[in-house]
Amino acid sequence: MNRSSALIVLISSVVLSGCSKSGPTVVLDGWSNRDFAKEYCSHATEWLKANSASIAQVGCQNFASCPELTAIAENCLGDPTPQVRDFETQLATEFATDPICREVNFVRFYDPAENNRAVSAAMAKPHWSLSLQFAPGAKQQPWEMLRSSDYGGYTKGAGRPREIARKVCSIVTGRGAALRN
Repeated sequence: MNRSSALIVLISSVVLSGCSKSGPTVVLDGWSNRDFAKEYCSHATEWLKANSASIAQVGCQNFASCPELTAIAENCLGDPTPQVRDFETQLATEFATDPICREVNFVRFYDPAENNRAVSAAMAKPHWSLSLQFAPGAKQQPWEMLRSSDYGGYTKGAGRPREIARKVCSIVTGRGAALRN
C-alpha cells in the first residue's frame, strides 16, 4: 500500500467513525409489543364469548368490565399487528425528528429468529429496552423501559408517540435525574 492509499484509508476511517453515534441505544421490543396486543385482544374477545348468554339476558351495563371489554374487542377485529407496527413507526419517526433525541440510537427488534446485524450489535452492548403494552384503539399507549446492563432504571408512562419519544430520550441521555437503581 503506497502513502497516498494509506492516507485515504486513514482519513476515511476518521470521517466514518465520526458518523456513528456513540450515545445511548434504545431497543424497541416489537416482538413483545405484538404479543402483548394479541393477548390483550384475545382476553377481551374470550371474555365476551364466555359471557355472551349472560350479557344477552341482563345487559352489558350490569357487568363491571363489559363496556370496557366490548370496546377493546371492537378495536381488535382481526390481527392487531398492523396497528402495533404503525404506532412503532410513528414512534420511530418522533425519535428520528426530535432534536432531544439527537444523541440516541434507536433500534427496532421484531423477532429473535430474524438475523439482523444492527439489532444483534445493539443488544450485545448496554442499552435501554423499551416495550409497549399496546392496547388497540387507545389514544395513549402505556410503555415501560429499563437498562440492560443492570436491569435498573425502570421507568414507565403512557402517551402518544411524540410524548413517549421525548420522555425516553430525556431519560436515556440523562437530561433528568440520574437513575442509580
